[in-house]
Amino acid sequence: PHLFSTVNEFADQLVSKEFSGKYSPLQVAHWLERLAQGATSHLQRARGAVKPPGSPAFHRLRIDVVAQSGIGRHLAHKLRAGVAFALAERLDDPAALQEAIKHYRLARDSWAEIVEVTKGAYKDDLIFDVETRPYLRGSWADRLPAIDEDIAKLEALAKEQASSPKPHPAGKLTASELLKAALAAAAAPHRRPCEHVPPSSFRRGEPVVIEMSVPADWKITHARLHYRRVNHAEEVQVADFGAGGTRYRQTIPGAFTDSPFPLVYFFELRDSDGTAWFSPGLASDLSNQPYYVLRSQQTA
Repeated sequence: PHLFSTVNEFADQLVSKEFSGKYSPLQVAHWLERLAQGATSHLQRARGAVKPPGSPAFHRLRIDVVAQSGIGRHLAHKLRAGVAFALAERLDDPAALQEAIKHYRLARDSWAEIVEVTKGAYKDDLIFDVETRPYLRGSWADRLPAIDEDIAKLEALAKEQASSPKPHPAGKLTASELLKAALAAAAAPHRRPCEHVPPSSFRRGEPVVIEMSVPADWKITHARLHYRRVNHAEEVQVADFGAGGTRYRQTIPGAFTDSPFPLVYFFELRDSDGTAWFSPGLASDLSNQPYYVLRSQQTA
């Protein structure tokens, strides 16, 4: 939750133009679709290389990969639909509601493809955990009626709005314009991490000094240190570095390090354009650790 924003959180940020460094649902949607496209591309290349062409093992793999890719596309479009709907609610914009319907229909199309490719390959009643969660059973096709019901409700709401349109305030971006800009930003390259050399370790009960710097052309207006113990029962702590400058220094108190747990931390940066991001953050291939880990000398 500290790294990723919810649909409603992100919609509020778009409206207020006050962004946090959290990864948005639209960025996650972009990643999911990119991963799905990559899986589909690899599968197509593999199909031409498999010998014999009708290999049962490859046939099973193909079904699972197509289903996986379909899930990625389904969730990507559903996240976009959610953001569009949240903006339509906040700004009363019929065009944004139509965007929500468009993406939800695309999400439904992706799910229908999963239903088709898995038909006859999976059992009609897959059971996972019916003792504690009886809804965790059934087939892919069982989800379609609920999806269709959701879309029908959105279409009914759009029809209601069309019957009583409201004027848009002059000089303000519409929800659909905000969504278009946010979708473009979600596909933009990742921001660079700041310059930072992590301490080699820390002594339990003693303060830890954290330093980092940024190039002058970044025009940083605000920087924060996020840190916590490696204990998921605890909240993340946030400390401001202060505004402006290129070199930053903050101290994690000794009272906080007096614990058997290692520490994790990362930075939040905001520039003069209002763009905010985390450092080190996730790399373009999403394979790295998006924070630093610091161990005490007793356990290092």
